[in-house]
Amino acid sequence: MNFHIPFSGTDISTNRIKEHQDRLQDEASKVTQNVVAAARHQVIEPAIHAAEKASAYARDAYFDTRDTVSKELAVARDLAIRQRDLAARWVSANPMTAIGIALAVGALFALTRRPQSA
Repeated sequence: MNFHIPFSGTDISTNRIKEHQDRLQDEASKVTQNVVAAARHQVIEPAIHAAEKASAYARDAYFDTRDTVSKELAVARDLAIRQRDLAARWVSANPMTAIGIALAVGALFALTRRPQSA
């Protein structure tokens, strides 16, 4: 079967139309493959690389922070133990003064917590 294209003076057979359609489908498939390959190379792979790099930085920051906090907590614990021991030795050496200070602090606390009369 032949089709006549108006104003061109050309007749095209259905086989030639099918050939053109097949060629266009092949070209569209190649273009799609090229676009996918380009997207993979220019977008997906760099994004994966950036995500892996960010993950490594985050992991390193987490471990560095954990180590720093652990060291600082150990220092704070040692300081608290030394202060507790120092306070215990001072109370043992000055029991009457310690009792007087405790009574004064208790009285001041009681005064600040006393209900206000209206």
